Amino acid sequence: MENNSYSIIKYGYKTSRITLNSTTHYPTYLELKKQLFYCKDCQTTFSVSSACIEIYLTADLFYPIW
Repeated sequence: MENNSYSIIKYGYKTSRITLNSTTHYPTYLELKKQLFYCKDCQTTFSVSSACIEIYLTADLFYPIW
């Protein structure tokens, strides 16, 4: 997707907090900073999702290591 008219611009960051398995009886969180984009044509904001992050989180971090 090309942005020749420059209608989509970077619009800051949004922090997402994901709760992981607790370690040593303390809650464990992962904070991800996601880039926000703004469309001047439709006046909405959106962020890009990544399948790599979702696969990594479900495969490695949500299961305890014994």
